[in-house]
Amino acid sequence: MISVRPLCSADKAAWLELWRGYLNFYETTLSDEITASVWERLLDDNAPIYGHVAEYDGEVVGLCNSVIHDATWTNEPVCYLEDLYVSEAARGQGAGRALIQNLLGLAKKNHWNRVYWHTHHDNKGARALYDQFVEEGGFVRYAVYTDKS
Repeated sequence: MISVRPLCSADKAAWLELWRGYLNFYETTLSDEITASVWERLLDDNAPIYGHVAEYDGEVVGLCNSVIHDATWTNEPVCYLEDLYVSEAARGQGAGRALIQNLLGLAKKNHWNRVYWHTHHDNKGARALYDQFVEEGGFVRYAVYTDKS
């Protein structure tokens, strides 16, 4: 049975393993400094980012990191599901679905206007799951990264 709960400090090793798997999936790397900062902010009650994990038989098998923020088209906060990843061994067992359903439940409970997320256009496995929640909205995402050096 899959269960979902908030991230806690004892999850660090499992979260790091999943985080690295997630970054590898998207063929990207982040500095250890960024990873450490993400971890610390996920556990900081004063930061607007939150982490949840999915467990299967007591083992952490999935992560969900989200950001709550203000928006211009509503007076209620919105939730950006920024990172969702399930270990390869646990895929197809409902962990991804449980993590999304948990976030949608929190959205209703906390009166967030919406939950939204992005994925790569050819991420067929994830899109098969996401399409069960909502139809793809047709928007194209643009991102300009600034150089801080």
